[in-house]
Amino acid sequence: GMLVQLMLPIGSVALLLVTLLFGANKAFSRTPIGLLHVMLTKTLPEAVGAGIICIIGRRNADACHTAADFLVNGRHPLVQIFFLILVAGGAGVFTMETWHRIPNASAGAIHHLLIPAAVGTCLGTFYLACTVSPGIVTPENVAQHVQRYDYDYLIFKPTVCRTCGIVKPARSKHCSICNVCISRCDHHCAWINNCVGYANHRWFIAFLLAVTTMCFYGAWLGSKILRMDWSLFRVHDLRTIDKLTGLRRSLTWSEAWLFIISRDVLLSSVTIFAAICGVIVLVFALYNLNMILHGFTANEKFKWEDLQADITDGYLTSIPRS
Repeated sequence: GMLVQLMLPIGSVALLLVTLLFGANKAFSRTPIGLLHVMLTKTLPEAVGAGIICIIGRRNADACHTAADFLVNGRHPLVQIFFLILVAGGAGVFTMETWHRIPNASAGAIHHLLIPAAVGTCLGTFYLACTVSPGIVTPENVAQHVQRYDYDYLIFKPTVCRTCGIVKPARSKHCSICNVCISRCDHHCAWINNCVGYANHRWFIAFLLAVTTMCFYGAWLGSKILRMDWSLFRVHDLRTIDKLTGLRRSLTWSEAWLFIISRDVLLSSVTIFAAICGVIVLVFALYNLNMILHGFTANEKFKWEDLQADITDGYLTSIPRS
């Protein structure tokens, strides 16, 4: 019962993060993750919108839609604030629950330096990923960006951006949220309220790796401190009544950990949440590193997938040079 109560909210948040991060990828288009993404981002909003129209009328519903569209598609710091709350709240609870228990037999005093170092590195790379320009293409530097990469005449051709009014360099993309063209654009990231492009890609990767390191370090240290409770509460001496035989017996491994969790709910929750988030961000970081290794961006990957889908479906049989 307690394990379910603990894992249900943590697992729900983790599933939501995975769905929002990866659900739009065509690799998940026919999987439960892809279907859940469609439901959360299309089906559910449309149903809610129809219900709102019936309740408050078209004019008020349009105002709500405008506000919701800004929250979902506009450029604002709300997701950044949410991330900072997660980090500050998690780090605060973790520090409150662990600081006075260090040093101990399992964790030395060095962790009094490593904890702020891990959090500080995460926040520092987050700041750089948020503030460093991704490589905005302007009339003044467009010639320089055009010379950087050759057009392949498949997914990138020398065309003029209808919004910016300048030639679109190969591998660039106009971001409708930032309203600028970005050189070697990867994607727009709501977590940093910024595009990931030619000039700040390294800081985005550093940010992902810093978050991964912080989460796994916190999960590892938290589990070591929780393991100390094993001796503190003399778990190996505890007994329970077996439901099948009615006899007293020692606790199983899972029962022992449930006992520890019940005595240290805050630290257990933060430790488990850190481990789950670490896995999620690690997968996303490896996904990005794999694309870098193969020499393409997320934007280009989606374009190639669209091109392959058109060829497979027979919509495209030949590609003209111009």
